[in-house]
Amino acid sequence: MPLWGAALALGLWLARDWIIAFAGAGLLHLLTDLPLHHNDGHPHFWPLTDWVYASPISYWDYAHHGAVVGPIEGLVSLGLCVLLWRRFKGWPARGAIAAIGLLEMVPTIFLRLYLLF
Repeated sequence: MPLWGAALALGLWLARDWIIAFAGAGLLHLLTDLPLHHNDGHPHFWPLTDWVYASPISYWDYAHHGAVVGPIEGLVSLGLCVLLWRRFKGWPARGAIAAIGLLEMVPTIFLRLYLLF
């Protein structure tokens, strides 16, 4: 978070929209990533500390509510793809949205199949 925060501050200082968007996306990812990893978390506050938060919730680990959280994550991703699909009318953008949406679903689908068999 410190590195993405520094990048965001730099983007704001330079008034560069692309830096602000990139760093903001990085921070948003970390803020949603932090509470969804139980025993496979990351040191989100590096280089200040190597501390890793062990959340009681996991998006994939069934022992930590992954059977509930994983599908919710998939539905949120699908909903956001629908929102983007409706916003962008051009086929290149819609093709990219569909491809990225499918890639987002692949881990969820394969994890479910793996756990079933």
